[in-house]
Amino acid sequence: MASKRALVILAKGAEEMETVIPTDVMRRAGIKVTVAGLTGKEPVQCSRDVFICPDASLEDARKEGPYDVVVLPGGNLGAQNLSESAAVKDILKDQESRKGLIAAICAGPTALLAHGIGYGSKVTTHPLAKDKMMNGAHYSYSESRVEKDGNILTSRGPGTSFEFGLAIVETLLGKEVAEQEVDWISEMGLGCNVQQCGHSWKPGWKSALKSGCKRQGRMSGFGAIQEYYGTCLYLFTLSGCHASQHLCLPKAASGEVTVVDIMHETQVQTHSIPLWPQPYGSALRNGMWQC
Repeated sequence: MASKRALVILAKGAEEMETVIPTDVMRRAGIKVTVAGLTGKEPVQCSRDVFICPDASLEDARKEGPYDVVVLPGGNLGAQNLSESAAVKDILKDQESRKGLIAAICAGPTALLAHGIGYGSKVTTHPLAKDKMMNGAHYSYSESRVEKDGNILTSRGPGTSFEFGLAIVETLLGKEVAEQEVDWISEMGLGCNVQQCGHSWKPGWKSALKSGCKRQGRMSGFGAIQEYYGTCLYLFTLSGCHASQHLCLPKAASGEVTVVDIMHETQVQTHSIPLWPQPYGSALRNGMWQC
């Protein structure tokens, strides 16, 4: 089977993590990724003054199309530059007409609005881009970290870049390949985190954690946990839970975090997360609690 191909359009002011992390995740999964500079092949200055060297200019990359997915990173200035580009509009219109996947993150989805792409779709954005995205009521809005509606895939920001990349992988290559990527990334030390999403625990969660989430003292086994929690699974916290063989299980509704010893299936301690102002409170309740 021919390799899947991705086009990542890199504009000045793009958000670095939203460019590099999905690109890395896709390449690890075997997707051939072309990072194309909007205005040429010269290094592109991103939002935090990191320079990224494109693989090609967008003009040259277009000649190698079509692509299985077109990816739009965020960043306020980057998204503005994407929104003002006639070349980006043509690429997106062609991708949409072929029912090809279009993926945008953070402020990136506002380029879809600017170019009239995916009207009627459910989308998510960075919270600060919500009002702009909803101007004209062309979309319905989701608070999900990643939202896929037909051929439009959107995500919220730097903190969801791994999930965004994995959603692209799952769409193009299937769930099994995406799960393999999760296991690999988990074993490299990022770990995985399960968010309870305000629902009651399902029976058997301790056994699922012990059998599916422990590998040499690190968290992995995305598939086993997904069977229990489905879309209530959030990944890639930067906590040190795996180092002590503890796994944080946040309860989004109550703000309560239970720390579980997965070796002995016992509750170690329970923390009450303070209702801090945005964005800190939501970050903690979304699984970024330091164990």
